[in-house]
Amino acid sequence: MATALIVFVVCLTASLIQGVPHGSKPGLRIVGGEDADIQDYPYQVAFFRDDELVCQGSIVAPSYVLTTGHCYYDIEGNRLEGNYSLRVGSSQLSSGGQVLAISEVIFYEPYQMFLSDLALLKLETPLEYGPSVQAVRLPEKDRELRSDEPAVATGWGSTIVYPEASEQLQQVELNVVLHDDCKPNYGVLLGDNSFCAQYAPGGRGICAYDSGAPLVANGTLIGVGEISLECGNFIGLPGGAFANVALYRDWIASVIGV
Repeated sequence: MATALIVFVVCLTASLIQGVPHGSKPGLRIVGGEDADIQDYPYQVAFFRDDELVCQGSIVAPSYVLTTGHCYYDIEGNRLEGNYSLRVGSSQLSSGGQVLAISEVIFYEPYQMFLSDLALLKLETPLEYGPSVQAVRLPEKDRELRSDEPAVATGWGSTIVYPEASEQLQQVELNVVLHDDCKPNYGVLLGDNSFCAQYAPGGRGICAYDSGAPLVANGTLIGVGEISLECGNFIGLPGGAFANVALYRDWIASVIGV
């Protein structure tokens, strides 16, 4: 019974993963979150395709935003066409701040959906930093994660599982689950450079359509949301997988020049 339930959750999540829709409007995001102010998370970015939210992102330099590569692909691996844009500097999903165009997408190579799944978005116009627009601090490449390390994920999610996206930015506190402790639950869906984060009592976490969501510990970007096996951690499984940013530090530096 437990195995069947896990298979069901994986299949359900796979059909709803952010950036790989099957024609339905995004409806699942951060679960159990609380309202947040962009000035507390000025690196947070909303990522749109044809004016609909598809992913989250993090400002890492004046001209670059870090997100997940599969925001540009469907579940079969086909490139999704459309008009992509970013909103920065606002706590609101559909108003305020600035809406910016993307001039180039640089995928991590070798790119593998969910496994080595990062992308850097180059902006047509560099950002001007201010109280609501700032780059997040990147980890050193030798930074090691700690089991149960506290961190915060952010995004425009509802406070329960199924309604539409929240207009107000959301925050949720999670704890790190190391790769080896998470791998038994995620199996082939968890890459070697990934880890998980959860709220152990359940009822909080990232969900489908939270791809690219920043996970930050003490002001440092430690993770980028990749996939959620069980939205909100309701049945006790680690609720979300993240790319370990420290392991991609050399690649990020080679692109953005820091």
